[in-house]
Amino acid sequence: METGYPICHHADYRAAYMESDMSSLNVHRVKNIRNALWSVPNLNPPDLIRADILHNMLLGVLNHMMDWIQGFLEQHDRMNAFDHVWSRLPPYSGFTVPAKAYRMVTQWSGKEMQNFAKVILGAFTVALRRKANQPNPTGCQVQEFNKAIRCVYSMTDFYLMT
Repeated sequence: METGYPICHHADYRAAYMESDMSSLNVHRVKNIRNALWSVPNLNPPDLIRADILHNMLLGVLNHMMDWIQGFLEQHDRMNAFDHVWSRLPPYSGFTVPAKAYRMVTQWSGKEMQNFAKVILGAFTVALRRKANQPNPTGCQVQEFNKAIRCVYSMTDFYLMT
């Protein structure tokens, strides 16, 4: 498979490293550090399968966060407020308005997950802080809500930066 990058000859790099042949390593722009994979017999590091971080984020972390958010909102009786906010998200550049209510989506496509990541922090925050038709949160709940908002902020910020 052609990747556009020159093939790395790890056996040669390993030999140069073991012989302390720094000039050879420098010529090939190899860092002067020992690769832990060199000690595994019959393994060529470029042949390893690499995980796609964005794919893992979309299918793993964001999916888990969606389940956690729904459970958190239900526990604090804020799911209806969240559905209300979700169904009224306005269109804007680079964002497709959800066609279904949040709880009605049974399988999320990649594009829907990307849209979710763009708006979840705002929708979640509004649902927790919304006053209409909601009992006022207790002091303890306010602290919990703030921690949850910071958690969602951190996870979506990491996803959007990657």
